[in-house]
Amino acid sequence: MIHELKCWPESFSPIWRGEKRAEFRIDDRGFRTEDELVLLEWKPRECALTGRKLRARITHILRGPNFGVPEGYSMLSIEVVSREGEDPAKVSSR
Repeated sequence: MIHELKCWPESFSPIWRGEKRAEFRIDDRGFRTEDELVLLEWKPRECALTGRKLRARITHILRGPNFGVPEGYSMLSIEVVSREGEDPAKVSSR
């Protein structure tokens, strides 16, 4: 299954750079390992998408209430499969 989700820049950028490999989400979509997330970078102040998106595969799920994860939430371990759009760090160095 593919889940399309908005993702704020503070969370999206570290995933894009490969620094963040987990995503904390409300567990309202029936996430399963091997599902794909399509994360769309979303700027909430502008109420607009930036054009950057990435695809990630769920490799592990920790569901609440376990190990500090609240009931109704999940910590999704992810592996980035692809990226689309321009990396702002590369654009600013041109």
